[in-house]
Amino acid sequence: MSQPRSSCIPGHGERLPHTSPAGCGPTRSASAAVEDAAPGSLPQSPDHLAMSICQKVAGAWHGSRDQGGAEVPVGVVASLALLEQPEDGPDVTARLLRFSPHQLVAHYRRVWAMLWLIRPELAGWARPVRSWLEQSELGRERADAVHAVTQAALRAGLLDVTGSVAPYRRSQVDVLGVLLRELRSVGASQAIGEFHTPPDASDLMVRLTLEDELRPEQWFDDPTAGTGGLLRATAQRLRETGRDPGDFGWALNDVDPIASACCAVNAYLWRLGPRVLVACSDVLEQSDPYAQALEERAAAFARRAALISTVEPLAMLQKQLPDVSSMRSD
Repeated sequence: MSQPRSSCIPGHGERLPHTSPAGCGPTRSASAAVEDAAPGSLPQSPDHLAMSICQKVAGAWHGSRDQGGAEVPVGVVASLALLEQPEDGPDVTARLLRFSPHQLVAHYRRVWAMLWLIRPELAGWARPVRSWLEQSELGRERADAVHAVTQAALRAGLLDVTGSVAPYRRSQVDVLGVLLRELRSVGASQAIGEFHTPPDASDLMVRLTLEDELRPEQWFDDPTAGTGGLLRATAQRLRETGRDPGDFGWALNDVDPIASACCAVNAYLWRLGPRVLVACSDVLEQSDPYAQALEERAAAFARRAALISTVEPLAMLQKQLPDVSSMRSD
């Protein structure tokens, strides 16, 4: 993971269109969000809790009979991390713990469909950790493994870490990064050149290097982002100094498709705002990893617009049709 660069994205001087879909960005000031996450608000430090959660998730996954790769348990945890637990709302954890394996699969499909409606580009970039949900029939072993991983994550307290509606609190730790490291052996990580910067080191680097004077809509770029931990620390530091991460641009790239997909999920989880680019490429071979990401982003919003333009006339037509559900044949 490299030090984040403050830039205009090399080769792309134009500004991305400013979109503000529902659920994107904090609803209150950055300072207020920090106040919501006072020290001691969690029973143990977020880092230790995340490690405990991921160890239990990895144990549940390895104890299942599923022969799939890391994208399945990472996808389950990513699906859960996209959810919110309002302080005065119903207990999301308790509700999900009552779901059967097939109910969970259906629920996760709805979660990703909703993300696609809100942020189609992020849903597209996250496909490596959700594509297994696109199978029409997962099979009993896969459904049971998904259920086991879900139970382990929820009972260990995942939504205590990721479920807060306060952006600062839900961004205190990179759970997906911890999980990916837990699932992969040291040798497997070294084989793909995966070396994660420890959270404490990321926080220190950001505090020492982040400029006091930053222009709104300036970009932060990490071409070897892993799962985005260094930019998470940057966003948290911005909030601590009274600035909103949504006012800036964020570019994240990694050669590992699963890590890159986690960046897309984390961009939403950490409320980085509407100006986000996520790429998956080898920067040693491709000098501009974000050119394709810009095209993918534009295509994703175009597909959503096309779908909405088709659905709206159908919805209007349906209102004009007679209700035949209660009509009798006589």
